[in-house]
Amino acid sequence: MTRPNRSSMNDSLAFLNGRWVAHRDTHLSLDDWGILQGVILVERLRTYGGKIFQLSRHIERLKDSITAVGINWERWCNFDLVETCERIVAAAIESVGQDEDVGLVILATPGAMHTNEPTRIVHACDLPWKKLSQWYQSGQNLITASVRNVPSQCWPVHIKTRSRLHYYLADQQASQVGPYAGALMLDIDGNVTETSFANVMMINRDMELLAPVREKVLPGISLEIALSLAQQLEIPIRFTNISQDDLREAKEILLTGTNGGIWHAQSIDGRVLDVPGPNSMLARLQNGWQKLVGMDFKSQACRFADT
Repeated sequence: MTRPNRSSMNDSLAFLNGRWVAHRDTHLSLDDWGILQGVILVERLRTYGGKIFQLSRHIERLKDSITAVGINWERWCNFDLVETCERIVAAAIESVGQDEDVGLVILATPGAMHTNEPTRIVHACDLPWKKLSQWYQSGQNLITASVRNVPSQCWPVHIKTRSRLHYYLADQQASQVGPYAGALMLDIDGNVTETSFANVMMINRDMELLAPVREKVLPGISLEIALSLAQQLEIPIRFTNISQDDLREAKEILLTGTNGGIWHAQSIDGRVLDVPGPNSMLARLQNGWQKLVGMDFKSQACRFADT
C-alpha cells in the first residue's frame, strides 16, 4: 500500500502556550524546569478510526500528575484542552490520510525558572506501525533488566512523567536482543512492575490473569481497559506480587499500552513462549478490544508497516 502526498508530521498543527504553531516549532526554553530537572508530565494517546481513545480518562490522569507536583491545574489548563486535542488530531489525520490513525502527546512542566507560568504543549505524532506489526504478528521479546524501577519513596507511581533515565538504561539492555525488544523492570524487592512502554500481566497454569499490585505500577489506562474486558469475559483476575519465577512459568505474558492496545510476549530472557492460539486469553482480549474500538487494529498496523 502506498500513501501518496503524505505530509511530514513536522508540518502538522501543534499547540504551545496558547499559540498555534507548526509541530517543528514546539520547544522548551533552556531555563524550563523540564530541561533543568526533567520535571515533565506527559500523556500519550492515540486514535482508532480517527477518534481519540479514552480522552477524558487521560485528561483526568494528567490532572492528577500535574496536581501531584504542585502545579495549579486551573492555571495550567486555562484553555479548552478537549477542543485543542481534537483540532490537532483532525489536522494530523488530514495530513497523513483519512484511513490512518495517529498518536497525540500532551506535555506539562512548571515552566521557566524565573516565571510562575507553566508550560503547555500538545502535538500529534506518527504511530510506530512497523513495531506494532511485529508485536501483533510475532510478539515482543522481553529481557529482565538489571536496572530497577523507581520506588514510590522517590515519587508516587501514579505520576506519569518523562523523567525516565531508568527506562532508557533498561531499554539499552533490551536493544541487544533486537530492535523491538522490551526491558522488563523489577521493583527493589525483585517483583515484576512494567516495561518502558507497557503494563505487564500474565496467565498462569490455572488460567488466572495475574497483574502486579496496583500500588507498585503506573495506573495504565490501557491496563484498566484490559482488566475490564477480562471481567466481561469472566476471566479470573488476581492482583499479586509477580516474581521472576512466576513469570518463567507463565502460559501467556500479556502487554498493554497506548500505542499497541494489547499484545503478547514472544519470549522472556530467551525462553520462547507458546504461540497464542485462537482460543488463547490474548485472542479473547484482543477480540474484545477490537469490538470496543470498532476496528481491526492489528490488520491496520500490518497494512501500514510496509509503507
